[in-house]
Amino acid sequence: KYAGIYKAPENPPTFSDVKESDWFYKSVSWAAAEGVTSGYGVGTFQPQVTCNRAMMVTFIKHMAELTA
Repeated sequence: KYAGIYKAPENPPTFSDVKESDWFYKSVSWAAAEGVTSGYGVGTFQPQVTCNRAMMVTFIKHMAELTA
């Protein structure tokens, strides 16, 4: 489906703690638009929070569902 080509989402979800000037903005916007992540449910992504194993396997599962 993605063939290694990044396409910016047209209307990505926004998070109050992720600005366009952040180096990870495009990645977070893409992941949220594709359903890989939804942030913390209070309008934040909390990029300073350490990603634990439970979070990582959830991301991997969501990615696998996108490509199935």
